[in-house]
Amino acid sequence: MRHRISYLSEASHHMIRFSGAFSWGVALLLLLAAQAQATQFVRVSDQDLADGSAAILEVELLDAQPAIGSGFPATDVSMSVRRVIKGNPTLSHVTVRLPGGFDPISGLDMYFHGVPELRRNARALIFLSANPAETSGKAGASAHRLHHLFQGFFHVADTVDGQTVAYRVFADAQEIVLSGRKTLAPEGPRDLERFTAWLETRARGGKGVADYHTELTVADLGPQQQKFTLLVRQGFNPRWRDFHGGNPDNPGRSVRFFTFNGNQAGIPGGGHSEFQQAINAWVSDGGSDIRYVYGGRTNSQGALSFFDDINAITWDDPGNVFDEAFNCATGGTIAGASSWTSPNAPDRHHTFNGRTFTTIYGADIVTNKGISCWIGTNRRAQEVFAHELGHTLGVGHSCTLDNNSCASTVLNQAIMRAQAHGDNRGAALNSDDRAAVRFLYTNNIQPPPAPTNMTATAVNEGQVRLTWNASGNVNSFVIERRVNGGSFSQLTTVGGSQRAYNDNTVRSGTTYGYKTRAVNSAGSSDQDSNIANVTTPGSTPPTGVTVQALTATSAMVTWTDNSTGETGFEIDADGFGAFFPASRPGANATSAIVTGLNPSTTYTFRIRSVGSPEGSSSYTQSNQITTPAGTPVPCVANGNTQCLRNDRFKVQVAWRNFEDATGTASVVEVGSESSGLFWFFDENNWEMLVKVLDGCVLTDHFWVFAAATTNLEYHLQVIDTETGRGSVYENPLGTSSAAITDTEALSCAEGLTNADSGDLEPAVIRYRQTTDFMATESESGLSDLSSAIDTSVLSEGLVRGDQKADCTADNASLCLTNNRFKAEVTWRDFSNNEGSASVVDLPVVADDSGLFWFFQSDNWEMLVKVLNGCGINNHFWVFSAATTNVQYTLKITDTENGQFRLFTNPLGSSSPAITDVEAFATCP
Repeated sequence: MRHRISYLSEASHHMIRFSGAFSWGVALLLLLAAQAQATQFVRVSDQDLADGSAAILEVELLDAQPAIGSGFPATDVSMSVRRVIKGNPTLSHVTVRLPGGFDPISGLDMYFHGVPELRRNARALIFLSANPAETSGKAGASAHRLHHLFQGFFHVADTVDGQTVAYRVFADAQEIVLSGRKTLAPEGPRDLERFTAWLETRARGGKGVADYHTELTVADLGPQQQKFTLLVRQGFNPRWRDFHGGNPDNPGRSVRFFTFNGNQAGIPGGGHSEFQQAINAWVSDGGSDIRYVYGGRTNSQGALSFFDDINAITWDDPGNVFDEAFNCATGGTIAGASSWTSPNAPDRHHTFNGRTFTTIYGADIVTNKGISCWIGTNRRAQEVFAHELGHTLGVGHSCTLDNNSCASTVLNQAIMRAQAHGDNRGAALNSDDRAAVRFLYTNNIQPPPAPTNMTATAVNEGQVRLTWNASGNVNSFVIERRVNGGSFSQLTTVGGSQRAYNDNTVRSGTTYGYKTRAVNSAGSSDQDSNIANVTTPGSTPPTGVTVQALTATSAMVTWTDNSTGETGFEIDADGFGAFFPASRPGANATSAIVTGLNPSTTYTFRIRSVGSPEGSSSYTQSNQITTPAGTPVPCVANGNTQCLRNDRFKVQVAWRNFEDATGTASVVEVGSESSGLFWFFDENNWEMLVKVLDGCVLTDHFWVFAAATTNLEYHLQVIDTETGRGSVYENPLGTSSAAITDTEALSCAEGLTNADSGDLEPAVIRYRQTTDFMATESESGLSDLSSAIDTSVLSEGLVRGDQKADCTADNASLCLTNNRFKAEVTWRDFSNNEGSASVVDLPVVADDSGLFWFFQSDNWEMLVKVLNGCGINNHFWVFSAATTNVQYTLKITDTENGQFRLFTNPLGSSSPAITDVEAFATCP
């Protein structure tokens, strides 16, 4: 039996995981959920594997894509054929469907831990099943399955002495040995040429001599999989949070496990009683707090195909997850178990006993078809079920016979040993099994001691920096604050690993006091920390701010001036989700008229004094007002305002960086009717492309498309000045912005006609967060494909070059950074039309930045930049953003040496910003 759980093999440092991912070179964070899984198997002989396969191929791995319409989470792997050993001799390409990938029903991703771990351009020897999978999502491709799943996949590697071998990795599998069955040769590397010669003889109907075994072991080929008692998922050990609620007021709850409402063939009684006994083996361990409860029978058949919120064991593989049925004569897969996790959920990680764990949300177990010939005793079934339940709890294998790690009697007798004992011991745990679950599910900590050395430092008039020391197991810190000597009240709660916090809610010229206490699952520290006092700099902020609407487009703001020596005041207005400059009255002013507002729109104002000897004051915010209906006011363009489509649409952008500084983006004057460009910090470094398109005939709405090459927080507002309505798009700080493709942004309904147009509804403001994920490149430059998602721009890695060439700008080539870097783009749309992007001819030129269009010269699609970061991290940086969801490949070439890097967006995915600050290590 092969176990596939959340334990992810670290078997070879040169390999990567194949799962729900579909390209190479980038690992995506925040997006994807994953399933951990376990599988059991009986090893198939080389003779049966060869004779039962429809094709045997030596291949090179090219790419991977999600399998569309497969019926269960799966991934299609594209391979080029190097040699046909059995099958169609003209075959040059094959697509293999591997279980594991994104499940659209639950929104989770299933990682099938038995699927081979691979890397791009790796060589392999594969055995294909006689029955191909369904038609894959790739046009014109028919997907095949590996014969006997992972048993039909051999890695191909060259040894240090020049020998080429084919080998499999069963290190984490639980192998079942059938009694009375002929003993197979020990699993180990095979000499590739002698092995393929024997396979070719079998394919021609001959027998041949199996003289291909070597004296090598898999361990001789490099670092192999280490054994762990606990599984690993998303970088942490997985466990159920349900058994412990995380604080003394929430002691936890039970997790119900069901059996499918049929019977497991081969087990007297159908396996229901044996499964309950397996549950009791774990629950009855008095040293842990496991709360599995048998819930009875269910008709749910989610099994490993998708998670249906029901934890169950299902018989006979109803979702056809396994490639073929088990056969007692030849072997195969017996059963699989899974635990489901999610890297997107707010509680995807949790703290217990001072450690961070990955949260398990659900689990399933499924048996394969045809296992009745093996699982025919009650106690054998108990052991199998208990072993699989151990994996759903987060326990890995105690040891494996394959690498002699079972020399210890304790490890060898554990029910979580990688190979089944086969001695009818039943669901019997030993000390190693109990030690694993006691580590995961025993609360053995005390409340933490009080934090010490609390300090408070005023960074500026609007920020106080807090630091403190703490020891012990801490889940969180509760921070309290008082103002000008008043009573303490809770300010915030921060994580247990933090020892600092920035309070950005303070006001200038004010005295604050702070203290904190530590909290864990056992309770709070018995005392608070010391009190730290601080007075913020700056003058006293204005008070008594009032606002009165004067007309449909103006308002009166009044305030009390509490500062001395100021040079003036700054008044900002927020009518669409972000503050923008509204008025700048001079020193000693106590009122101002703000103009340029929109009719029938709700506004909030803020005001502060600036230029006084004590420093600027903090902002004071006003009450809200709603301007009355009135005649529309066209957009007036200025350095921070872009007017589009005959001045009907006003476009502005506000940003905030990692130092908490804020600002308003500046317009790049490009003279387009439908498109606009903005820069944040440098007029040669363009940050955002914005388009407003007329889609009234198609959707009765104007469309907003935008793309930004930034991971700063920004607020993009697009206002229809004829109606007072608008859309606001927000990007969180630290997140690479996705393309905005909003085809329902603004209604095409007629706008205002005159001041007497009657009652007009207040402006409808639509808020959109641009993205909830970020693309980053892994340290190795290869993808962690088990955690990638289908909305990622994926870097193909740096391709070496040795030929210098000049960049010559033309219709399809953009020359950047003093003509050193050449940018080119190719695209493919939903009708399989393909083409090369064209460079946008602009009236302004930036050495670092440029634009491409795909389909129409006035419909700009992509902003590309190459920046010189040599003085910061000794690399040239590549930034790009595209307002598209078609497939594209961006190629950036360093003409000094011919090296190039590819960035690819999958078809149907809104492209996130490319922010690669290690693109080219070719400085200067």
